Order: sequence, then structure tokens, then C-alpha cells
Amino acid sequence: MSHLFSSRSYAPTSLQSWSLTDEGGGGGDASSHASEHWTFYPLSMTLVSPRGVHVPLSAKEMRLIVYLLARDPHPVQREDFIQLLGVDLTHVRRVDATIYRLRMKIQKVTGQDAPFKTLYGQGYQNDGMMVFGRLPDLK
Repeated sequence: MSHLFSSRSYAPTSLQSWSLTDEGGGGGDASSHASEHWTFYPLSMTLVSPRGVHVPLSAKEMRLIVYLLARDPHPVQREDFIQLLGVDLTHVRRVDATIYRLRMKIQKVTGQDAPFKTLYGQGYQNDGMMVFGRLPDLK
């Protein structure tokens, strides 16, 4: 069985023991997945809110989430996302637009703010996400 982990030392006391078949599958009552943290399920490309609401992620959105979690607790600079997404440096605003759309999607689906924050002049940082399973390799 996989375990919840993060580079931060969270104690997942309110989380039930889940099997891989529970991996963000969307089945069952949302309250059965309630937690105090956001949970990212890499295998199903799903982010689950603390209230148990599932947010399906595109491949690009998933790469952003994986990178935020891999760098946690350090902020990720815009330039890092540019390199990760393979965007030309002349199209810096594409990264901002992708992050904005992801924030809006999370807000619309869950009614909650995204589990990452903007640090003025530093970049973006994880703000309460945990991982169920292992982070996929970005290379």
C-alpha cells in the first residue's frame, strides 16, 4: 500500500487507510475522503479538496502540481515553470495564464482557494497539498 507523504511533516491522522483502488476514483461518498489537507493522486491525475471534492487535472496541470510538490517547501520560480512546460521565454505570460486557469478551475469545482500560493518576487509554493503514492518523474 502507498502512503501519504509530503516534504512537510504532516500527520495524516484524519485520513482513512486507502488502497490503490481508491486512487481518486470518484466512487463513493465525497465525505469518506474528507481530510484537513488537499490530496494529489498522480495515477488518476486528480486533486481532492479537504471536503472530498475531486478535481480532474490535465497533463499540463498535473506537471505543475508535481513540480510544486517536488520542490516543497521551496518556492518554484516562473522561469522553472517555463522550462518545465517547454514554453519559449518570449511567452512568459502562458505560464501565468496556465496557473490562473488552474486556480479558477479549482475554485469553480470546489468552492475553495487553490492549495498553492504566490510569493511576490519569489514564485509559487505548495500550501497544504499532500501526495497519495509516489510523485511521477518529470523527465
